[in-house]
Amino acid sequence: MRIHFLTAGLSDETGGAIYDSNFYELLKKEHPDVRLFDDNYFKNKYQGGSGLLSFNKYYKDSLSELFDCDYLVINTRLYTRFVFSNIKNQKQLHPNTRIIAIHHHSNFMNHNGVLRLIHRHFESIILKESTELVIPNQYVIDHIKRDFNFDNIVHLPSSFEKTDYPISKLNNKRLLFVGSVEKRKGVIYGIKAFKSIVGKFPDYKYHIVGKYSKSDRYFKKLVKYVNKNGLDNLVIFEGRVDSERLSWLYEKSDLFVFPSLLEGYGWVMIEAMGRGLPVVSFDNSAMPYTVKDNINGVLVKNKDSNEMAKRICELLPDRNRMVMLQKGALDTYSGVPSKVELNQMTLDYIKSWS
Repeated sequence: MRIHFLTAGLSDETGGAIYDSNFYELLKKEHPDVRLFDDNYFKNKYQGGSGLLSFNKYYKDSLSELFDCDYLVINTRLYTRFVFSNIKNQKQLHPNTRIIAIHHHSNFMNHNGVLRLIHRHFESIILKESTELVIPNQYVIDHIKRDFNFDNIVHLPSSFEKTDYPISKLNNKRLLFVGSVEKRKGVIYGIKAFKSIVGKFPDYKYHIVGKYSKSDRYFKKLVKYVNKNGLDNLVIFEGRVDSERLSWLYEKSDLFVFPSLLEGYGWVMIEAMGRGLPVVSFDNSAMPYTVKDNINGVLVKNKDSNEMAKRICELLPDRNRMVMLQKGALDTYSGVPSKVELNQMTLDYIKSWS
């Protein structure tokens, strides 16, 4: 059986990337001859650049090679690289090729206006031409069934290493965010909420863990806001940290403040709950599927940083309620599948391929 796996690259930078890498490793375990097509493959083959236009050309020129297999596994997030490609025509030329598309969330929802329509058009091509969609979370399943009328879905849920982590004592005077520092993650809303919080709780700090670039426009906007409001010693941009530092920050924080504007799942919310941190988030996208208001955290109206600050200020001095939410967070974590369980489900699915 000939299997091709198309990805920008295998990594552990995000929950989605970890999921895809794990899928590939299990696929390789069952089919050692699986071919990996990543960015390095195309850059070496064509000796060209690494921009979006370059990869659109690489994919177009390699389309026949990619489809010359029994199974083509692809992350739908790569749809922006298929703008010049006729996928439907390749399916006609390779009628026996089955496209298995891993879909974490619909990226077009990250845009507005005409740009949103354009992204939806090209993303929907990948979705509609796929044989099956592998989706890790129920929110995206519901969305795909409702908005695209697509039912050929395989649910292989996100999973976690079930480890007995040190649990927060909820007395650390620290708030925590983990995620890439980008507009979609809504970091500015968390910082604006924190500005109001420190007026009542001046001893608190807000640690922001995640990759950023000092030259990035959004990051510069965040730094400008922090400096303008005298928060430069209270809002800590940690950048990417090693596992030891991350574990320490989870243990030494009181709340996980996650103001993301769009999530297909929100891997880090479950990770935080596993350390006993109640989660504060907006009520958009997948958040209500994980965060249950007054059970394991707090749900706030989308983009309302004032309401977020108000709810956090009510919560921090209420020890009994914090402990109750911590128990709910730990119960939520205990209910998600373990990595061992997901691996078996994934292997069973791969073995079903004929």
